Amino acid sequence: MTSFGSHPDRTGRDMFAEAGLAALEDAGVPAADVDELFYGNFVGTLSEGQGHQGPLMAEALGTTAPSRRIESACASSGLAVHDAVRAIRSGEADVVVAGGMERMTNMGTAGATKGLAGAADDLYEVRSGVTFPGAYALMARAYFDEYGGSHEDLAHIAVKNHDNALVNDHAHLQQEITVEEALDAPEIASPFTLYDSCPISDGASALVLTSPEYANDHDLEASVAITGAGHGGDTMALHDRQSLSKTPATRDAAEEAYDDA
Repeated sequence: MTSFGSHPDRTGRDMFAEAGLAALEDAGVPAADVDELFYGNFVGTLSEGQGHQGPLMAEALGTTAPSRRIESACASSGLAVHDAVRAIRSGEADVVVAGGMERMTNMGTAGATKGLAGAADDLYEVRSGVTFPGAYALMARAYFDEYGGSHEDLAHIAVKNHDNALVNDHAHLQQEITVEEALDAPEIASPFTLYDSCPISDGASALVLTSPEYANDHDLEASVAITGAGHGGDTMALHDRQSLSKTPATRDAAEEAYDDA
C-alpha cells in the first residue's frame, strides 16, 4: 500500500506499481507466477485521461498476465478481490494480484466532486444537482427519522476514524479531533459536516491471493484465509429504492459471505 494523500508528482501506474510490487515481495511470489490481475479503478479515465488501465498496470508489475479493470464506484477494488477469489476457486488461476488505485487531487474539489457523482444516476439525480455527500445526507436523515439518532452520533464515528489514522502511517489525515470540533466543522450537506465526509485522495493498494495448493507447494506463510465472500446489489437511483434508511445490498452480501464460509 502506498501512503494516501496529495501526490501531484506521481502517476497512477507509479503508485500501483509501488503497492503491487511491495505486495508480491511481501508474499514471496515472483511476478512471473501471476496468472491474472484484477484492478479496481473508478475515475482514472477522467483524472488521467487513461482508459484500458488493466494491461498498463500489469506491465507496471512486470507481467503480461491477463488483466482487467473493474469499475464499480467505491466497491471497485473490493470486487477485484471478490473476482480474484472466484478465479482461484474455479481453478482458472493459482496466483492473482487484486487491488486498485485512485488519483483525484489533481482534479480539484469541483472536478473530483463531479467525477464521483458519475456513480449516481446522471439523468435523474446528477443533472438535478445531487452530489454524493448530498445523497448520503438524504439517507442519514431518513435513518434518523425512522430509528432516531443525531449528528452527535456521527461525530463520534469521525473521532474514531481520526484516532485510527494516528496509528496508520499510510493514512491521509493524521490528526486528532474532538466531538465538538466535528460538530462545529463547516456544513457540507446537512446533517454532514466536513469531518463526516471523506477527503479527496491519491493512493493505491494491492493483495496477492493464491490457491492453497500453490501456497503449500512454495512453502508460503499464508496468515490470512478468505473463507467467505459475498456481493449484493440494489437499484442505483435513490428514488427507485423501497427505503432510504436501509441498505439491502449490504445485508445480502453479508448473508452470502456467511453462507459461503
